Amino acid sequence: MFCVQARRNLGLFQHHDAITGTSKANVMRDYMNRLYESIQDSVKLQQQTIELLVQMPSENYQQNFVISELERDNSNRLPRKTPIHVMPDKSVEIILYNSLAQERMEVVLLRVVKPTVKVIDSSGNELPFQINPVFNVTDHQEPVSSTTRKIVVSSLEYELMFVAKLPPLSLTIFTIAHDNDTKSKMATIYCEDCKDATDNEGIK
Repeated sequence: MFCVQARRNLGLFQHHDAITGTSKANVMRDYMNRLYESIQDSVKLQQQTIELLVQMPSENYQQNFVISELERDNSNRLPRKTPIHVMPDKSVEIILYNSLAQERMEVVLLRVVKPTVKVIDSSGNELPFQINPVFNVTDHQEPVSSTTRKIVVSSLEYELMFVAKLPPLSLTIFTIAHDNDTKSKMATIYCEDCKDATDNEGIK
């Protein structure tokens, strides 16, 4: 049912006013909502398909254990990455899909709540990775006429980056596990106009 409605909406989007953007405002809003719903339905279909493929035939079918990397509240907002919360006694598995008929090397960017993580491939080998900061740009506490901005390093999220080798037409599972020894993997920040969200001191 998910794909049927998405296909019908795709056919509707082929209208010449939809393609060129010459429809009236209320019609464009309807197109936008239909497109958003179709994207959501397609993501649900992908999730259910992956759940069927990664489970062993002998296992009882489980639902809703695969969630999308991206979240989107409504059609007016851009998608945002779902932060991964890794605990010492609980790791998180991620599934990467290579839709190409050839092997590819992909730089994977994930959001994690804490930087104390490590990446393990499907063979149990630890992969090289790097922890990057997540930046937010906020206004100074200055008059409204001021155009200065302050770069703030987030203490709530970090970016996990690693290179994944993906076989052709495959689903590959990687494990994000807890690890205390990650100082050597942390990126160094050089910034003259930064503000640390934790202690309000400049970072250089």
